[in-house]
Amino acid sequence: MKKAGIRSLYLKWRKRAVLFFFIVFAAWYIFCLPAELFTDPTSTIVNDARGDLLAAMISDDDQWHFPAGDSVSEKYRVALLEFEDRNFYKHIGISFRGLARAVVQNIKKRKLVSGGSTISMQVIRMHRKRTGRNILDKLYEMVLATRLEIAFSKNEILQMYAAHAPLGGNVIGIEAASWRYFGGNSHKLTWAQAATLAVLPNSPALIHPGRNRSALRSKRDRLLKRLLDEEYLSEIDYELAVAEPLPEKPLPIPQEAYHLLQHETNMGRKGQRIETGMNGFLQRRINEIARIHYERNRQNEIHNLGALVLDVHSGECLAYVGNSDCPPDRGVSVDMIRAERSSGSILKPFLYAHMLESGELSPAMLLMDVPTRISGYSPENYNKRYEGMVRADMALARSLNIPAVRQLMQHGVPRFKDELLRMGMTTLHRPAQDYGLSLILGGAEVSLWDLAGMYRAMAARLNGNDSIPAGDLSIGSVYLTMSAMTRVIRPGLEGNWALFENNRRVAWKTGTSFGARDAWAIGVTPDFVVAVWVGNANGEGRPGLSGFEYAAPLLFDIYNSLPQTGWFHRPERHMKQYVLCSRSGYRKGPECEDGINSWLPQTGDRLPVCPYHTTIHLSQDKQFRVWSDCYPVWEMVHEKRFVLPPVAEKYYIPHHPDYRSLERLHPACREADQMPFDIVYPKQDVEVFIPVNQDGSKGKAVFEAVHKDPGAILYWHLDDIYLGQTKGFHQIEVRPGQGIHRLVVTDQQGIREERKFEVLSAE
Repeated sequence: MKKAGIRSLYLKWRKRAVLFFFIVFAAWYIFCLPAELFTDPTSTIVNDARGDLLAAMISDDDQWHFPAGDSVSEKYRVALLEFEDRNFYKHIGISFRGLARAVVQNIKKRKLVSGGSTISMQVIRMHRKRTGRNILDKLYEMVLATRLEIAFSKNEILQMYAAHAPLGGNVIGIEAASWRYFGGNSHKLTWAQAATLAVLPNSPALIHPGRNRSALRSKRDRLLKRLLDEEYLSEIDYELAVAEPLPEKPLPIPQEAYHLLQHETNMGRKGQRIETGMNGFLQRRINEIARIHYERNRQNEIHNLGALVLDVHSGECLAYVGNSDCPPDRGVSVDMIRAERSSGSILKPFLYAHMLESGELSPAMLLMDVPTRISGYSPENYNKRYEGMVRADMALARSLNIPAVRQLMQHGVPRFKDELLRMGMTTLHRPAQDYGLSLILGGAEVSLWDLAGMYRAMAARLNGNDSIPAGDLSIGSVYLTMSAMTRVIRPGLEGNWALFENNRRVAWKTGTSFGARDAWAIGVTPDFVVAVWVGNANGEGRPGLSGFEYAAPLLFDIYNSLPQTGWFHRPERHMKQYVLCSRSGYRKGPECEDGINSWLPQTGDRLPVCPYHTTIHLSQDKQFRVWSDCYPVWEMVHEKRFVLPPVAEKYYIPHHPDYRSLERLHPACREADQMPFDIVYPKQDVEVFIPVNQDGSKGKAVFEAVHKDPGAILYWHLDDIYLGQTKGFHQIEVRPGQGIHRLVVTDQQGIREERKFEVLSAE
């Protein structure tokens, strides 16, 4: 009885021990594989929309090891399974048939020549980084392989093998090997190439030139023969495959979009596969165009450029050329698409569009283009010439600076800055007052990336995509802006320019920063936005560098590589017809005799009434201007006339010889007591002292005039420089330098008062 009790107790504890062992083993088995099998660093790669490689960065451990893809090349899959694991889809990680075959082979050869490993077991071996041959390691990996089969699908296991198999030197995985040895995507491998890569992990050193390449060819050809026997290949396919040479030395990895790769890496995507919507063919083509322009530009010591192409509909980046192929000491590593550079006049279309939207402007509205000085700021047109008055759309098309500065003064710098921010400009880091009126002429920095996105938003809005933020702009304002941008005169009409002039409409704009440091060009069609920058990354200016001369030719060479597109349809249901004065572009008033119907945004009813058409009073012989204080009313002749401010007349008449100036004042009306206005300060020949403010800045003088007509407009000029206009309350601040000056004030009737004064000190 005692022995029976002991035996019963023994059996009981044995069962418990077995159960305990089973539970421990089951727990270990469940958790024996880590959540992530492979944690080695991988290369960062950028692919185009077709999955082809555009650029890659070697991994931190100096391996060309691409991240695992989501599929395996069919030819490679067939070749690999035929060579390594014919029963891959039937076993559970262990192939007993393969093990038996390996045992027989090892006995026959009297040495270890085959391990009978399945692909699943090889994945485990690569995970463990085992290099030697050991029976216990093999048994351990067999167990792990069964667990691998439970955790992952067959296709996932195959992808792991393809991504982590050693393929010679510092090349790991089928994708990296396809590009290093054959210069293409693994899905485009030939049968011979697929067979080469399938046998290579078995002897990866054979890939190197100078080694026993005949052994590699023999292995490859034996595999191809098996594929022929299994009817994966036809006789012709087999003959062509065995005739293919083995790859020579490794090929360089493509670097067609190096700066985009750098940007994505800096954004935290190091070691990832970055899928883009880029067009690989277009990227390579624009890289070549950029090389041609770089060779041309460097003759003038201009070494850097950037070019970007966006798809208007999807917003995808189709091509990204971050810099030219210049030497390292010329800033080749700088991504000029993301760099913040002085905007020049490339922001003018945005101001034009927002003033259309707010009802401050019409395309035909006349803008003053005369020498101008505003609080010490004296902008100039690029060509140093003036036209007196110019249509708003032509001022934009010709990128005239004076009208743009005057428009911004009217619209307001803080308001415009906020509008740019809402449109997606991320580089406005300073307060509005720091930029001042120079904001429209290059006083702010902008990146090519932001710029392209802002113009793309406008084009997408015109295409009917209301989900794209384009600030507060309506479709009508955007359409009129794009229409004005098509009127830009292209650089010459020979060669490709003539082709574009005849066959392709492009809304485009150039810009040049102060000191000829930055040259910009932007182009828009319904399908594509092209943005270009040319200059030196170190900020060095060069003579002759301008958007027109350097950036625009690159812009249109790129457009010549893009498919032709149509043009935007006029969005009439989002617009409204208004009657404008045909000569001034303002809303037609009672004094304006000729009107014209014009399509404007629906805010066009805010447009001011024409200020340049007025009724003038002439003497009976129409030789002199008169008014009731100095001439009998019953003898007056009244005429409706188009009258410009005298300072504008001076520059307007040479371009418009049909313009009729106002007649001289009647002698009786020139008496001092008959004059309708007077300059209160300064008086004639007075000495003016300008003090220094408490903060050390120069002070200003306040000049004042009075007019009998409460609604009169006065135009102020200092030394032939236009200062501005006043209405009702006629005071203006000026900061003249030391010396003698001449102040001229003119009203709408052309009546003029003049004062000479001397500034004793401007300190």
